[in-house]
Amino acid sequence: MSTVRILVDNSVRNISKAAIEEHVDPPPERPMGNKVLMLRGVHGKDPLPPSHAFLHRQIDCLPTIARLAKEGVIDFYSYPGVWIESLGIPRSFPEWPLTDIFNGVTFRTLRSAVEYFAPPYTYTAGRPKKEFQIELCKVLLDRQDKGGNAARLHVLRSICDGLSENHFDDVLHLWSAEIEGMQYFLTVDGKFVNALKQNKTCRLQCRLVTPTDLLEGMGITGRDPWPFEPGRLYTPNGHPS
Repeated sequence: MSTVRILVDNSVRNISKAAIEEHVDPPPERPMGNKVLMLRGVHGKDPLPPSHAFLHRQIDCLPTIARLAKEGVIDFYSYPGVWIESLGIPRSFPEWPLTDIFNGVTFRTLRSAVEYFAPPYTYTAGRPKKEFQIELCKVLLDRQDKGGNAARLHVLRSICDGLSENHFDDVLHLWSAEIEGMQYFLTVDGKFVNALKQNKTCRLQCRLVTPTDLLEGMGITGRDPWPFEPGRLYTPNGHPS
């Protein structure tokens, strides 16, 4: 059976934190005037309140999905278009590897669909990331290329059909996933998922899915436990304190 190829959205990485770091007070100033922040350990995250039921269901799926990735059942991919979104965002990804449910999972690099077009479109530091990607999508929609790029632009236009430009940043990710032969684009952006469902003309090989959709589609009903109990303290190596 071939490995399932999945492009992972930044929104999924942002909820992959399994525990919260606990630090002790820094020691007195050292001769050079620097202070050292010392990690005491980590404690398991408290569950989300009932009002966040959708996100809670997605989070519950992550340990199972991480195990499938480590076992080679699925392959995770990322690419610069996703990385850009995390630039300058505090705690965008788990800061301590131990606290990341995807710790030890390999993320392969996907080629961006934008790379097929010249001149290259590059992000300028300091510019709002979402604004940059929306404008980039609009520029591409106005292009009139021929050959292979014409076919790629046709796919982009079919995805954008009827969508608000507020979703164009996510459209670029889904477009790249489709062009590069991904089977799934994994996200927890429910608004984008629901908006794309209203597009009756878009026919893609790559499926836009949430973690619950992914496991249901694979016929997996069980859920692996999270590695840290809520509120319990663990050493920096992950052992119960």
